[in-house]
Amino acid sequence: GRVSWDEADGSKVDIPAGHVRIYAGTDPPDTYGPFAPPDWIEARALREIERQSAATLERTLVEGKPLSLSLVEALEQPRIEIRSLASRCLIPLGEFEPLLKELNDPQQYSYWVYGFASLREAMQRGSHLEIKEVLERTRPIEAGDLYRLLQGYSPDQLAKGEADNLVRYLESEQMDIRVLAFQNLYSITGAMEFYRPEKRPEGARSSIQNWKNRLAKGTIVY
Repeated sequence: GRVSWDEADGSKVDIPAGHVRIYAGTDPPDTYGPFAPPDWIEARALREIERQSAATLERTLVEGKPLSLSLVEALEQPRIEIRSLASRCLIPLGEFEPLLKELNDPQQYSYWVYGFASLREAMQRGSHLEIKEVLERTRPIEAGDLYRLLQGYSPDQLAKGEADNLVRYLESEQMDIRVLAFQNLYSITGAMEFYRPEKRPEGARSSIQNWKNRLAKGTIVY
């Protein structure tokens, strides 16, 4: 429904359904939208395995016990879908390391796309400095590349050489760099080219060549 918001100066602002009113620093506030509701609003919008995982994870939560502690303990669950959901639930609580570690776990390949989306959303919400600090602490050598891959790419940046860099990253010896490069390319083009980032580069030569062909044709665009 509609929300009426009373400003400090006494004026009233109507915020329609599906809209967001944003206050950021000294910038004048403004109302944005309409936005689609998140998938979890409608259970049927989620995959069955996600619904089941959410129900299972909820049963592990104990009243009076810190939520973050329960979620960290859930990372030891044998089922990969539970571990993935727990690591994504830790993101809004400011715990980024578990999900970043999952990018190096080939068992989690089915959930990398969701982890990538969660990390990108956290960056957009303003957690970029915290994520950068975790990367510099846990992956000091690759931190710069990983952080760049989480920032995203504008059409202008792709045209000025970042598309080349994304394809080059597919041949990295580091699995998490390959994962993030591929997730960026997939989100940009919607194509997969049969690339599997859990495979070492020497085992994915034909797929990498497909991406190089796309690059040569100039088709790595939104």
